[in-house]
Formats: sequence, structure tokens, C-alpha cells
Amino acid sequence: MAEITPDTLVEIEKIRRVIILYSQLMDSLRFAEWSDLFTPDAEFWSIPGHHLPGGHEISKIVGRDAIVAAIEGVERRMMESGGVVHFSAAPVIDVDGGRAKAWWDFIVVHARPSGNEFPFAGRYHADFVKDADGLWRFSRRISVRPGYTLPEGIAPPPAR
Repeated sequence: MAEITPDTLVEIEKIRRVIILYSQLMDSLRFAEWSDLFTPDAEFWSIPGHHLPGGHEISKIVGRDAIVAAIEGVERRMMESGGVVHFSAAPVIDVDGGRAKAWWDFIVVHARPSGNEFPFAGRYHADFVKDADGLWRFSRRISVRPGYTLPEGIAPPPAR
């Protein structure tokens, strides 16, 4: 981890804002704005990915447009049956110049007329890049549910 300076804290807060907007914009079906949180060539992984188109053990979607198309479809189907809320725990964020890594836990709640269900929980592992305008965007977002192995080459949360 790089030294934490006042400037680094500002960047951490900018990234934290992207993380929170990720869930809020998605759950509000504001996909035009949500798409701007990703780089054009971003990767979106879900482990397992049974709830995504294709339903693979590891689902990997590449490219902002493909990510939005897939996730918008999933979210709209969940909204038709009551709604969905993604809760995010406080993230650990490491900034290194114009790149950053972050890790945070999540719970997904399906709001149903018959009561809430908690079908998904796990940890996000994310890579961010800062663009020329100073905006942070996801370059890779991976969700891993408990009991599944983190893919080789993906950094686990730091020890400190």
C-alpha cells in the first residue's frame, strides 16, 4: 500500500463514491448513468454466474455496453417481482497513482410482496483507473460468493 496522504484520502473518497453509486444507480434502473462508472473495455465477473446470461460457474462480461445490456436485463426482471437492493459494506481501498484496488462485502436483497429474500452475498474485488478528466471508473469488477475460490491472479484483500 502506498503512503496515505491528504491527496490520497481525496482519491479514496472519490472511489468510495463510485462504489456506492454502483449499487444505487443500478437498483434505481439508471443504466445510462451507471454505464459511465465503467471503462469502455471493463470486465465484469461473477463467481458463480448462474444468475447471468449464459449461467456459467465463472461468468465474465467484457465491455461497457455488454455489461450494461446483461445487468440491465437481470435487474429489470428482479424489479418485476418486487425489487432489489444491493447493500455494500465499507470498502478497503488502495490507491497507487492513477490505479486503485478495492474490496468490500455485499448483500443483495430481493424485496418481494411475501417478504424479503437474501439470495446473494459475497465480496467484490475491483480495479479502478483514473481517466484524463480525473474521474475514477471500474476497469474490472469481480464478485465472489462464499465457498468459491478466487481466480488465480486476482489479489485478495490486504492484510493491513
